[in-house]
Amino acid sequence: MLILAALIGLAHADYPPEVRNEFIVGCAQSPDLQGHCECTLDALQKEVPYSRYLEADTTIRAGGVDVEFQQAMVKSSAS
Repeated sequence: MLILAALIGLAHADYPPEVRNEFIVGCAQSPDLQGHCECTLDALQKEVPYSRYLEADTTIRAGGVDVEFQQAMVKSSAS
C-alpha cells in the first residue's frame, strides 16, 4: 500500500523547475499574465503526471495536436 501511495505521489509531483520556468515564459506573453500562467501550471500538474506532460510537449513541439492535453489545459486554466 505504501508503494502505491508513493507512486501516486510521484505521478503528481511538481514538475522540475526548468520545465516550470519554460512553461511560464512560453505562456506569459506579457508580465501581467505570469500569475495566471503559474496558477494554470499548478492546477495542470495536479491533473497531468509529468510523464504525460512530456509526451504532450513532444507532440506539440513536433507540430502535432494533443486533444486530451489541450482539454486538461483548458480545465486547469479555468481553475
